[in-house]
Amino acid sequence: MWIGDGTSNRVLVSPQGGSVLLWQRGRHFVLGPARTVEVGGELKLRGETHWCFPNFGTVRAPQYAASHRKHGWLRDSILETRSHGQVHAHFVAPPPDFYLPVAVSVCVDESALRASLSVTNRGEERVPILPALHPYFATPEDGLRVMMGNNIVAQVFSDQEPWRVSDEARVLERTGDVRVILCGVGTVDLRLPKSCTHMVVWSDRPDSYVCVEPVFGRPGTFGDPDGRWLAPGETAECDVTFEFAPA
Repeated sequence: MWIGDGTSNRVLVSPQGGSVLLWQRGRHFVLGPARTVEVGGELKLRGETHWCFPNFGTVRAPQYAASHRKHGWLRDSILETRSHGQVHAHFVAPPPDFYLPVAVSVCVDESALRASLSVTNRGEERVPILPALHPYFATPEDGLRVMMGNNIVAQVFSDQEPWRVSDEARVLERTGDVRVILCGVGTVDLRLPKSCTHMVVWSDRPDSYVCVEPVFGRPGTFGDPDGRWLAPGETAECDVTFEFAPA
């Protein structure tokens, strides 16, 4: 389903996971587009900005490893559309666990896209969570740079080998504001709450896309005693706002 103005600011949203399949500003893609690409001789789905829930990445805790797929179940689930208008789409998930209902929203205005996830523990025991958003930024012809505060953490240019970005994920503690510079296109500032403590930078085709992933907890700690847990009756809100300023 489409949201936005339909011409200079278009967003394609899917009820599968409440994912963003593309965000297009004028002639340029900011996020996406979702498509199948060949990576290492295999066809892979890439470009789909989705929530990882209840876990980000591979679960290592023995008691949860067998029951939790990589990046969780939400991104593969068909959600119920609660409302859909010109500037928003709201979804709810029928969860595997009745006691952990999830809501996902995507909203857009003239300069920003906001992705939100909300989950409430309606059970009687605490449960582990490690949510993250997995966006794919489209690499322009003139290159891409990722900044945290005043520091470059990744950059890709068409006339040289990618610098410090690869299919080996880099886990970074968030120490400052995060922005993605799409050279010749514009700058995207990521507005993140304090609960977003880490960023992961990754790509297996950096000349096409780079993932700059806000993680709401420390990667690799799902199910650990010192990881993030949701107490009975507690609600977790995860929001990421992408503010775009044209070049």
